[in-house]
Amino acid sequence: YSETKTFTKKATAKAWAAEREEQIRRDPAAAKTRAEHQGVTVATLIEHYLKARETVAPLGRSKGAHLRMLLGFDLARCAALTLTAQQVVEHIQGRRAGGTGGATVANDLIWRRVVFRYARTALGVPVDPHVLDDASEICRAERMITRPQRRKRRPTDDELTRIAERFRSLRLRSRRNPGPPMDLILWAAIYSCRRLDELCRMRLSDFDREHRTWMIRDLKHPDGSAGNDREMLVTDRFLAVVDAILALPGRDPDEDRLLPYNSKTVGTYWQRQLKVLGVVDLHFHDLRREGCSRLAEAGMTIPEIQRVSLHDSWSSLQIYVNMGKKSRVEMTIND
Repeated sequence: YSETKTFTKKATAKAWAAEREEQIRRDPAAAKTRAEHQGVTVATLIEHYLKARETVAPLGRSKGAHLRMLLGFDLARCAALTLTAQQVVEHIQGRRAGGTGGATVANDLIWRRVVFRYARTALGVPVDPHVLDDASEICRAERMITRPQRRKRRPTDDELTRIAERFRSLRLRSRRNPGPPMDLILWAAIYSCRRLDELCRMRLSDFDREHRTWMIRDLKHPDGSAGNDREMLVTDRFLAVVDAILALPGRDPDEDRLLPYNSKTVGTYWQRQLKVLGVVDLHFHDLRREGCSRLAEAGMTIPEIQRVSLHDSWSSLQIYVNMGKKSRVEMTIND
C-alpha cells in the first residue's frame, strides 16, 4: 500500500505519515479501499453522480448545468481522496475574482458536497465531505459566499404595455409564419402563475373546464418533479387567455398541448424582444411574481393564491408576492 501527499514542511509530513500508518494498522480494510480509489478525481465523482441521477431521477436543468460546468475547473482534476480545504478555498477565490456572485459560488460548494456524500455512501469511495464543510466555513466567514438575494422585480405598467403591444403587433404581422404567440404567452404566465416549462407542457386533456381545474404534471419540487402532479385553479382571466390561444388561426385542432412550443425557443423570443425594447433585468420568471402579486392585490387569501400558484407553503409563496405597486394593465382581446 502506498499513499502520497505534498507538504511544505518536513515535520508536518512526518506527523501525517505517522498518523496514517497508525490508522492503517487499526483498519487495514479501509486502507485497501483507499488504495483502490487512489487515482479517482473530483470530475470522475461528478460524472458518476450525473449518470446515476439521469437513470433514477434526472436533475433539473439548472442544477445539471451547474454540475457540468464544474467539470471545467482545475479543481475537478484534483485527486478526490486528497482534496484539501485550501484547494477548495482557492477555487472559490478564483471564481469571485472572475466576477461570479457569492450565491453562485455557494452552489459550487453545495453540489460538490452532495457529490462527495453520494460517492462515500453509494460508491464506497472514502472521500471526506468535511473538507468541503471546512472550506464553506472559511468562505462564509470571509464573505466569499452569500445567500441568494430575494428578487423583487416586477414589470412596470409602462413596460408591460410596451411588451404586450410589441408582441401582439409581431404576431398580427406574421400570420402566415407565426412563431409562438408571445403576447398571449405573456398573459398566460401572469394569470396562471406558471413557470415557462410548465406552460409549454400543459395539456388540454388535463383541463377540466366544468370544474375549472387543470392538472399540472411534474411540478417542480425540491424532492423531485417526476410524478408530482397537482390541480391548479383556473381563474377567469386565465380562461380568457386559454380561449384566445385555442382560437388562433391555423391551430391544429388535434394538438393536445396548449402551447406546442419549445420553452427554450419561447425564452429566446422573450430575451430578444426585451433587448429591442430596452427593458433591462426583467426575466420571464418574474411574470410568476407578477401573477402572484396581482392575486394578493385582488384580495385573495393565502390558501386561495396557493390553489393557483401551487406553492406548498406561505414561506415559499412569500418570495413571489411583492405588493409594492398596484397593477392596472390587463390583457385585451380585440384581434
